[in-house]
Amino acid sequence: SSLNFNVFAAPGRSHVTTVVNSMADYTTVMEYEKGNRSTQDVKVTDWQLSNETRVQADAQQDMKMLMQFSHQLKFTAHLGLFMDKMYPLHTFPVEISSNPNVEVESKAAGPVRSTKITSKLSASVLTTLVTPQHDDNSTETNIEQQKIESQEVTIGEQMLLHLETAECHHNGKTETDQSLKMTDICAATYSRNTNKKSNLKNLLYLLGDDIVFMSELTNGTWCQQQGRKCQDCFKHSVKNSKTNQCPDRMVTPRLALQLSKLVLMSRLTWPNRKLIVLKSWTEAPPANPPQLPNNKKDSLFYGEARAIQIGISKPIDANNPNKGLSLDKSPTTLDVLGKLALCADFQYVRQVKTDAYLELAVCMEEPPEKSDSSSETEEEISDKKMFMTSMNATSSDISMCDDLLNKPFRVGFTFPENMTADEVCGPVDVANDRTNTKDYSSLYVYPFNDIEFESEGPSKNWCGNTLRCCRDDCSRASATDEPWEWCNRRVMSRRLASRLRELSRLMNIWLQAKKPALKTVIKVLMSHKEASEYKPKPDQFHPLYTEGRGLRLTTTANPGLYLQQLSLLAICASFDYVSYSSHSFIEVFVKKQAGWVANEVDFLSQSLLVVQPPFSQSQEYDYPRPLQSESGASMLFDGSNKMTNLSPNFKIKDFLFSNVRYFRLDPQILTCLERVKEAFPEKFHITPNGAYRSSTANLLNLNHRHIEELHRFQAGKAVELTTKDKDSNHLLLLAETVIRQCSPSLRAVDWSLGIGLHSSSIYVDLRPQNGKHFIKIWNAGGNNETFRQLKKFSDAAHTGGSLISSTDLEEACKKPILGEDFYYLSLYSEGTDFCTNNNVKEQDVCKSTQAQREKETSTFIERLISAAGASAMDTSDIMVDTRKCLVDNCGGCSGSGTVWLQKTQACSQLLRTFMNKASKPFPNLHNTVAFYSSTNTNSMVHHLACEQGNICIETIPLYAVIEPLLDSKYNVKESETVKELLFGGDDNPSPLMELLEQELAMRASGKVIVFLETDKDVDVLRNVLKILMIYNNKIDNVELYISKNMTETKISASLRRKLNVWSSSTCPRFSRVAVTPFSISKIPAEKLRRSAEKSKARNERKIAAQNWEIDWLESL
Repeated sequence: SSLNFNVFAAPGRSHVTTVVNSMADYTTVMEYEKGNRSTQDVKVTDWQLSNETRVQADAQQDMKMLMQFSHQLKFTAHLGLFMDKMYPLHTFPVEISSNPNVEVESKAAGPVRSTKITSKLSASVLTTLVTPQHDDNSTETNIEQQKIESQEVTIGEQMLLHLETAECHHNGKTETDQSLKMTDICAATYSRNTNKKSNLKNLLYLLGDDIVFMSELTNGTWCQQQGRKCQDCFKHSVKNSKTNQCPDRMVTPRLALQLSKLVLMSRLTWPNRKLIVLKSWTEAPPANPPQLPNNKKDSLFYGEARAIQIGISKPIDANNPNKGLSLDKSPTTLDVLGKLALCADFQYVRQVKTDAYLELAVCMEEPPEKSDSSSETEEEISDKKMFMTSMNATSSDISMCDDLLNKPFRVGFTFPENMTADEVCGPVDVANDRTNTKDYSSLYVYPFNDIEFESEGPSKNWCGNTLRCCRDDCSRASATDEPWEWCNRRVMSRRLASRLRELSRLMNIWLQAKKPALKTVIKVLMSHKEASEYKPKPDQFHPLYTEGRGLRLTTTANPGLYLQQLSLLAICASFDYVSYSSHSFIEVFVKKQAGWVANEVDFLSQSLLVVQPPFSQSQEYDYPRPLQSESGASMLFDGSNKMTNLSPNFKIKDFLFSNVRYFRLDPQILTCLERVKEAFPEKFHITPNGAYRSSTANLLNLNHRHIEELHRFQAGKAVELTTKDKDSNHLLLLAETVIRQCSPSLRAVDWSLGIGLHSSSIYVDLRPQNGKHFIKIWNAGGNNETFRQLKKFSDAAHTGGSLISSTDLEEACKKPILGEDFYYLSLYSEGTDFCTNNNVKEQDVCKSTQAQREKETSTFIERLISAAGASAMDTSDIMVDTRKCLVDNCGGCSGSGTVWLQKTQACSQLLRTFMNKASKPFPNLHNTVAFYSSTNTNSMVHHLACEQGNICIETIPLYAVIEPLLDSKYNVKESETVKELLFGGDDNPSPLMELLEQELAMRASGKVIVFLETDKDVDVLRNVLKILMIYNNKIDNVELYISKNMTETKISASLRRKLNVWSSSTCPRFSRVAVTPFSISKIPAEKLRRSAEKSKARNERKIAAQNWEIDWLESL
């Protein structure tokens, strides 16, 4: 097969064009035994990217792109079987889905831009099994076909392009404004550096042959000063006396740094050419003015070794590189060189086209990237002060190390054990060197003398840069701010420096306590190493040294005796990784860290350090500009250890974009997802690349995304979720679960949810709360009906009170005691919650009332059938449940016990059957239902609740059917006239009336009124209130009216305590979205008075029914 594709990308000024050819062979193997298939396999071999692959790239800014394709290939192969005889050929379908992608990454590190283009190819193969069934007596062959599972084939990966270019895009400028002189740009000059030892200390000597110095030749004449021999500058030499060194190789640190950048960029632009210095430091006495430039003020720059005349050679003969060097006088070449000089941070660049060279100069000796303290934020200034205070501290608490110091730690041991430094600290991203000034300036020069630092090496050798002499004395920190002069042994990350300072303090305390007579200190053998010094060989240093995140340590005396203690103290000093590497030294490493002090963000299972990327990648990981005004920006973290658990169900890899190292993540997102994991009954996951997206990654499909989904991926505040089967019902349930589980905690901190419905996923993000709206939803291609239901759910959440979300879903969502059909019914009545019945008496009562209960039950069934309506229900429909409710289960206690449970199960099913069968079990219950404590025989609100168009439990037809049953009585003994309630009292309570009231609450809709006459009524009506506020999603609001002797605050507090318990302990699968809104008002005094007057007749009947025993005694 062959696959060709072209890619053109143009972010900014960059473009990438590729043509990739891929080829492969496939082999299908089938084995037959006695005419039946025994094995079958598909093998894909010799996949390769052909040599015809063509790639071009011109990346002028940091970019990272991933271009993915899918290519379907279907083949029809031919199969011939040779067994007893030759059979006809048969088709053998094979489908290959080829999935090529091209990854383009370009990033700059100082003056160098690295661009890589990689092609990866994978495929899946789906074959159709062909089984010929041949009959020897027939000439025909039957074919059976059956698809087998797709086989995933990893094909390979190939680097199409790795290009290093000069990072130089200076808008076409090739020199500075020529109306300005050096002094105009760089202000006044200072004292000239004369060829005297006292002044030469400010100059540095350039090594190597990367630059050709042609201006001073050994021609027998004097140079610089009369009587001084001219030096041969063509080859460098380092001698004891600077006065005998080549003057043109003597420069200020600032000029040395800029020249090193120019060397690097010119080498990348012209690999076979060299820079040629025509004139540099000039110590010219007044008698020799021709050696100075025409402008005498500018000539002082040469006297200070801050100016240079430089050109570029013609292409060099590789066989004889130093022969016949001459300047390239092409104006085009000089333009390019001028552009490179500007990119190398020379402040003054002038082209001298007549002589084909540039005149370059640098300004005052200050760091080129010196930060303006006024640009630092208050937080950064505070952190820096905290860091310096910590570094200047002279004491530490070693007592926390006591247990640790008694543990063995031998050569070969590491902390943490069984892990590598890269796994713990993260691998190198961009190696720092002096030419990468922005990243290099973020390192810290250790200024204290409590540590001994080994020299970089002999000054005749180069260190860090081929132009730079090694520092042969690092005993004192450099007093200058110029990075060129810093001793690399003292250069390290801020996190590493703070750990080293703490280790020094701990070591001194330990020595004073254990070995007071011993004079030894910690010695640094190796610290920061520049990229040019690293070569990946077994005997080389760890690459973490190139980022200033590693130290090689020993002691100045008897290291073999004290390295174990030094290792343990290093662990105590909080180095992230400690390795007892050899008998002569230990190695310590640290993680990446942003800023001056460590800032850790706590996730559910892990704390992560806030980091900052290399300067060249800072735009790639920028916080999205449209969201920068929002508070609560999510931090950036190192995602190199992808398998780190952030929570019980999620790892770093779930939030990390493909082939991207860093990521942002708001901890609230993770907490939200964990709650959803606990609540959602099915499996769900974050879609691939469905969380954090870097700046470039976020541009993918940007024009096709919903306007609400443009920026929050990049902020680490959005995820895309999907379920296993991706159907609309499960997506709806997932979105509803997100709202239930996440909104309550977000609302508490004034944040809200955004949810977008897609065809096979949902988008979820965090956003600042806008007024009272804490959920924003939109349809981004999802099912319209599903979106309508989601909007209805969202509206219910907004119009209700607090969201109903259990804190213990496993417990809350256990199967309801009465079954899922009766999830809203409470087993416990408002009666006593404990049982005091005498079992013997209870058995006697049940036995003696058996016949009476049978009789009353028959009468009750007749009334039920009559109330249900003509032919709506017959005896067989309710006989079993009615007997279990009234006859078979007798005794027990109200609200507890096995008998009460059995009664409740049967009675609830009986009521359900009636309500399902009856033609009109209830009147219109919309905006008409009211509740009050119906057990109160002296109610003042009965008239308000049950009259004036309101419907209460006492006015529904079923109440009239049940009440006579519950009022029925029996003779205690046949020979006596004493009577007791048949289905009441302590001997045989019935749940029927309590269940009827709860059913009424569940079937009400719209507005519901609840009257409370005493503080205790909140408890008396608790089961009704729970249904109205938690379960019944048809209720719009509940209006509570209280009597004049009650306080609104007390009732509100009592009700809210119950609602808090209910909303956090109810299974959301059965409940409303949010607690029903409610209001509390006092009943007007006049209205209450009239209601009390009109309720007297009802109250008298209730009192008479309650006092029937007294009336009976008085009648005797």
